Amino acid sequence: MKCRIFLVEDEYETRQSIHYLVDWAAYGFEIAGEAANGQQALELIAQARPHIVLTDIRMPQMDGVELTKTLQMRFPDIRVIVLSGYSDFEYVRDCFQYGAVDYVLKPTLRADELLTLLERIASKIPSCHFVPSFRPTAESLLGLLLAGMSENLAADPGPFFPGPQYRLLAMDVPYVFDKAPDLGRCCDLLRKAAQECFSGRCTTVAEFENRRLVLLINTSAEFERRDAMAARRVAVIMEHSLGDSFWVYSDAIGHWSELYQHWKNGYAATLKQRFYHHKDYFIEEASLRTGFQERVPWDVQHFSALLEQGRMLDALDAMVQYTRDILSTASMEELKLKALLSNIVYQIIDYLEEAELPLEHTVELRRNLIVRISNTRFSGELLQLTEQLAEELQQYCIVKKKPSEEMILDYVETHYAQQLSLYDLAKQFSFNYHYLSAYFTTHYQKSFTEYLNTVRIQKAQQLLQENILSVAEVGAQVGYTDNSYFSRVFKKSLGVTPTAYRKQYQKRQR
Repeated sequence: MKCRIFLVEDEYETRQSIHYLVDWAAYGFEIAGEAANGQQALELIAQARPHIVLTDIRMPQMDGVELTKTLQMRFPDIRVIVLSGYSDFEYVRDCFQYGAVDYVLKPTLRADELLTLLERIASKIPSCHFVPSFRPTAESLLGLLLAGMSENLAADPGPFFPGPQYRLLAMDVPYVFDKAPDLGRCCDLLRKAAQECFSGRCTTVAEFENRRLVLLINTSAEFERRDAMAARRVAVIMEHSLGDSFWVYSDAIGHWSELYQHWKNGYAATLKQRFYHHKDYFIEEASLRTGFQERVPWDVQHFSALLEQGRMLDALDAMVQYTRDILSTASMEELKLKALLSNIVYQIIDYLEEAELPLEHTVELRRNLIVRISNTRFSGELLQLTEQLAEELQQYCIVKKKPSEEMILDYVETHYAQQLSLYDLAKQFSFNYHYLSAYFTTHYQKSFTEYLNTVRIQKAQQLLQENILSVAEVGAQVGYTDNSYFSRVFKKSLGVTPTAYRKQYQKRQR
């Protein structure tokens, strides 16, 4: 007896993709009906009487929570599985309270995982009497073996794979291509290439996980060299047909029951090694690194210390050198390395924000730099980009030499009466303006303008005490061309106007 499934999903495309995700009949299931919302589903479920309802959570008219609650009251024998997104866990919790038995994440929905879940639930429904009616083919058996579902096989794969040894030739299609071609067409091409190159030997082609092309060569040790040459010819044919390829030829596998462990324990990861093999379209698993061990871990504390000390050039050099070391040894997985470099760039941009780099600059930097890192396809491209980023970021850091506190203070003390600005100071000492602003705040605990005003007010106090120049003349002497502005700054600093200060001083001297 087939287990009847009812599908409730408001998005037509998602509903169709689940409907055609697997050959339901081959696994002992049938789709008993579909609905676009909970209200519509209730009317149809009463007629279809399914064993399992697979329902979305967020739907119009009646959502998945209300549907689950109603089904529990009206049809308590029906099992409910919830389809959820990453942000739906509060709703999932409510569904469990109303009787749902499990949930599936829609963004990562896979045929093998859904089948495993459905088979487990169906086997526990007394009224279902679930018996899988799977009629195997070599390709379907290969898919089950790679998915780790050998315990669910109704037949021994031996008759399909009679040879004592197995090899895999596979490619992760979306990883290689920006836009994946028609996988069905790719399977046909691979099947024809295998028939041409492995004439007289047992080969099976499968499309696995909706992204991998897999060729299984069921052979024996005596054909080892011949098989390797034939596998390379297959890769050449596929390269000519598709325009771009990266095929990995596996080590020998001794028994069909070991296919899953071999796939899981490293071989699947090798399919993403193209990042380090730009021009290779065929490579043997034995020559690839399946487990990454960073020979020199990233010293985040040292890098942070360089930034805190204002040594941004040294920090950029450290970033570039570390990237060179990792790429030369292929000792880090691509996405992890890109994430690390993105974090380093973010840390630099955070530092520049603290250095008072205008917000529009940092927003643009974040958007462009991270996208550029993510878009690199090969290790050589990433190294070239890292070097380019270091050059571009240098414009925001010190150019010639470390700041000297004495040099800066002496210059301000000498030129305070001039129309002195931070730009003038940066130009004088060949510092980046934004870097120098942050450096000034860090070392003197105030902005450059505040520090300059402090020096000027101190000089003004001396001149006011001498009682030779007028208040306006004193202001002009210390760098303030606007007398009213001079008075405001003076009063903000000392709490009294320049005139009042002079009178107070003269009174104390009597």
